[in-house]
Amino acid sequence: MSEKQEQEEEPMNQAFLFAAKSLEFVQKLRVAAQVRRAHLARQEKKDQITELVETKARELEDILNDWIRDQVTEHPAYEWFSQVKGVGTLNIGKVLAYIDIEEADTISSLWKYAGYGVTNGKGDRPVPGKKLCFNRKLKTMCYRLGTSLIRAKGAYYDYYVREKKRIERKAEEKGLKIVSGKETEGTISKGHINMMARRKMMKLFLAHLWLVWREALGLPITKPYAHQMMGHDGYIDPWKMVEGGGA
Repeated sequence: MSEKQEQEEEPMNQAFLFAAKSLEFVQKLRVAAQVRRAHLARQEKKDQITELVETKARELEDILNDWIRDQVTEHPAYEWFSQVKGVGTLNIGKVLAYIDIEEADTISSLWKYAGYGVTNGKGDRPVPGKKLCFNRKLKTMCYRLGTSLIRAKGAYYDYYVREKKRIERKAEEKGLKIVSGKETEGTISKGHINMMARRKMMKLFLAHLWLVWREALGLPITKPYAHQMMGHDGYIDPWKMVEGGGA
């Protein structure tokens, strides 16, 4: 590759983001074609263009999935997250695509951008009439990754369970009744507790990702990181959260 070509090549994080957004678009297109084909089939009809769109969308989806997988295996933090139970190449790829780790120079800035920030003592959320303070798509991808981490029942799931029990205990100490349905005065729902524990788990995962990624690139690690990554039992080493890490 010539020097001019190297200078003109788009930064990898931008190409990664474009691929992730393209994959999302193609998946929606493929699903739309599938739905239309099924609808026509119920009427004993066929449509050549619908079938063509579905076929080509599947092909492009496979191409994009393969490209994203290749990029993930070359990622600076791959050695770490590839050993975390529940992390797959595609679900982590869709998270990585939205993160500029050089721009996120603190853990709290990454949390903020991913929708896990806190403003005036409350978790960030959309406010009518105000510009969104986080990336909605990244938050969605983090939620999906969180679901995978919980289902895999690895180290992050164990942390989630511990946090869930801690939150339940604190609620009971405050005299709150834990209920299955809608919250009323003096109660807290199981769903609310679940979301709080999930949030804690994902904040820990993102903190670990931030640390391992920046260390791999030789980027500065700010002093507050140790405090931001403190669990209730002390500092949690990201390498203790991998399979066989002894978390």
